Amino acid sequence: YIAPVVTLTEADVIGELTIQTMRPRKESCNRVRGTFPDATRQWETTDYPPVKNAIYLGQDKGVEIWQNLDLPFTSSQTMAQRLAKIEMEKSRQGITVSGVFGLRALDILAGETVAFTLSRMGWSSKVFLVEEWELVELHGAFSVVLGVGLVLRETASALYDWNEGEETTW
Repeated sequence: YIAPVVTLTEADVIGELTIQTMRPRKESCNRVRGTFPDATRQWETTDYPPVKNAIYLGQDKGVEIWQNLDLPFTSSQTMAQRLAKIEMEKSRQGITVSGVFGLRALDILAGETVAFTLSRMGWSSKVFLVEEWELVELHGAFSVVLGVGLVLRETASALYDWNEGEETTW
């Protein structure tokens, strides 16, 4: 996790702003399983113990939603579980924002995080990951304005938290 260094506000929005508050169910999960090349077994591809979250299972009305995550470049069972947990936590982040922002957003790159303050949604420096970035033209009646099209996805530092007690062994 890298903390944002840029904060966008309503004043930076120069085009239409679209806010999606929930992700489609097919993009979400409450269970993750997969394989990794186990260094302790001479690099044999092995299943790592599945990562599960009972709270998310309850939110999904008891329906198990599995995601397969094969990790061909991860050689440790602990790291495989940690990466699976991060992937599951990311899938539960529901808010996506798309819009055109002013040229102050030129300094932002895809893959970075930004803070976004939007009073109508009650957000004060809410953290988002920049998933897409593009330079766009907005055509008015007598002018053309350059802007930056961004797709932002909710994120948080807690997605990357890991305690040694979270590791599951077979």
